[in-house]
Amino acid sequence: MTLLEAIILGISRSGSTITFGIFRGLERETAARFSFLLSIPAIAGAAVLKAADMGRIPAGDLPALGAGFLSAAVTGFFALKLFFVMINRTGLGIFAYYCWFAGAATLIIRGIQQ
Repeated sequence: MTLLEAIILGISRSGSTITFGIFRGLERETAARFSFLLSIPAIAGAAVLKAADMGRIPAGDLPALGAGFLSAAVTGFFALKLFFVMINRTGLGIFAYYCWFAGAATLIIRGIQQ
């Protein structure tokens, strides 16, 4: 995989749809809500494709899997609440700087390692 392919594959679906929604004139919160609504078909499709695998889960693993599901749902809910508060107050500028910094650091570290 080339560096360009890795960068393109690493672009966030939600980040790109929010960004282009804002560029098209949507309000920040509306663009973010639309972006997360777009994820529903992908998540539902993955659930349908993996539904057959769920029948092979040992009964002893169900409590741990249920706890994991519940903690992921609660954490995700609060992360989205925090995200919407952040996007309404400050926008995505701070997050964009973080992404640029993290991306540059990753490219530098990977360049040093090779």
